[in-house]
Amino acid sequence: MTGFTGVVCLLDGGLHAPACVGQQLPPTITAGYAQGRTLLGNAAQSGRVKQRRRLVAKASKVLQAAAQRVTGKHAHISVDCARSLGATLQEAAGRAAQLAAAL
Repeated sequence: MTGFTGVVCLLDGGLHAPACVGQQLPPTITAGYAQGRTLLGNAAQSGRVKQRRRLVAKASKVLQAAAQRVTGKHAHISVDCARSLGATLQEAAGRAAQLAAAL
């Protein structure tokens, strides 16, 4: 999938990775995920191209920051979970950046 649906689909399964089952995810990670998801949703509903581009670019930065926090010293999650979440958030941030450039 491409476009908004591709990024959102990737994020929808992101926090429920099999490696993270039974683990409490830190609020900094879940908040970054939620903010990125909200920004993408707002961008998809916006009728103005410039606003869409700005919101998607901001979502990309927020998701990138969340991916970096996954491996931070205060993450308190398993290594496998951190790798899985980090890869998902990195992929979503990359797709969002590509989408912003294409708008």
